[in-house]
Amino acid sequence: MEYLDIPCNFVANFWVGDNLVENADALCALTRANKGGVFNKLISVQSGAMVETYLTEIVFRAQNYSQEGVPNIPDEDRALIAEKTLDKFATIVDCFRRHKVLDVLAPDIYDELHRLRKFRNKIHIHAKTFPELSQHEKDIFTDDIVNWCLRLNCTIAKFLSEQMPRPERLHVFTEHMSLPSP
Repeated sequence: MEYLDIPCNFVANFWVGDNLVENADALCALTRANKGGVFNKLISVQSGAMVETYLTEIVFRAQNYSQEGVPNIPDEDRALIAEKTLDKFATIVDCFRRHKVLDVLAPDIYDELHRLRKFRNKIHIHAKTFPELSQHEKDIFTDDIVNWCLRLNCTIAKFLSEQMPRPERLHVFTEHMSLPSP
């Protein structure tokens, strides 16, 4: 497994950035120790939680840093995002879709994020987030799904770091996170 170094320069709350770095370290540890897929579910859920945090930070910036702005989100769209109360992963993904924030990544990026959200929501053991699949988690959280979750995590983090960083003068306050990249 390779590891990708990504600056948390898109994060508005520095303590959230610290938490992301710690969670990225935990994700790396889980992938290194994932013999026989024993941590597949934890890796998938962790990846989803991290992506939700990345997107939530962009919304937070849009809502609270109007003078700073958010690169690649026009002020008109930023103002519309700022007016909304977005606290659920699904709502955030739909808002990003409406404002075409991630369109350049892939034509189906928002569907992929909603799919990741379902895996993240499977933290609840009783949840039937995939009625079309077996309810046995070992059948849901396969190695292929883990690799897909990790790739999507890296894709979103890298995109936000490169396309939506905070002003350069604030980068001295941010850390880098290391993400597993299959």
